[in-house]
Amino acid sequence: MDAWAMSGMVTYVLIHGSWHGGWCWDKLASLLIRQGHSVIAPDLPGHGKDRTPIFKITLQSYVDLVCELLDSQTAPVCLVGHSRGGIVISQAAELRPKKIQKLVYLAAFMLRNGETMIQWARQDTGLPIATESGFFGGSRIPLHQESRINQRYLLRRLLP
Repeated sequence: MDAWAMSGMVTYVLIHGSWHGGWCWDKLASLLIRQGHSVIAPDLPGHGKDRTPIFKITLQSYVDLVCELLDSQTAPVCLVGHSRGGIVISQAAELRPKKIQKLVYLAAFMLRNGETMIQWARQDTGLPIATESGFFGGSRIPLHQESRINQRYLLRRLLP
């Protein structure tokens, strides 16, 4: 942790990536809360426990949720995005720059204006990601070198 995070209580807004929900931050959130920080880890529309109908889910709906969370905070936050969440936090940061103290990309997409996630995903030759049909690796979701306990935890929650 840097001096800013150690100087006092920080509010962390943790934005998950594809196939995840706010649950993916549970272990990190526990650690941060024990250190006296606040944590907000929402389910983006259509993810986790959120039941937004699929036809209403857009990048803008993700960004709107994050902006609402930022607007509800009295001090700037540390906004963290994982995977596709990087795209969401980039857009939210453009719309609410004064609400963000730090922007953190954790294994996240950080795209230039006009680029798409699929353009970058196709460049990752190490994983079976993009196919012409638009699915990401069929029904396979790479778990890398996770422990068996973590694999069971993830497989119960990951939603393509």
